[in-house]
Amino acid sequence: MKSLKVSNCGIIELCQIKDGHDGILSVAEVGKQIPFDIKRVYYIYGLEHESAIRGKHAHKEIKQVIFCINGSFTLTVDDGHQQEEIKIDKPNIGVFMDIKLWH
Repeated sequence: MKSLKVSNCGIIELCQIKDGHDGILSVAEVGKQIPFDIKRVYYIYGLEHESAIRGKHAHKEIKQVIFCINGSFTLTVDDGHQQEEIKIDKPNIGVFMDIKLWH
């Protein structure tokens, strides 16, 4: 995992298995690319406006990884001391967010 200047987070890169004309496969496994047990998966789609703002919160106990499988968005993370904006625009690149990290 590549570190960022903000604590409690980092970049996760999944491998891309290119299968010719049949697309690209990426795999995320607990204990390998994902540094915690996965309890649920959720995704957002159908936003009406490009300027939609989601999040604006932190979790006391939940760790998460966020990916953008289509399109792009800018993720802002804040550890209380530093803030960083990360453009997420590749489906195999995600951001790990540990507990107590505003996003």
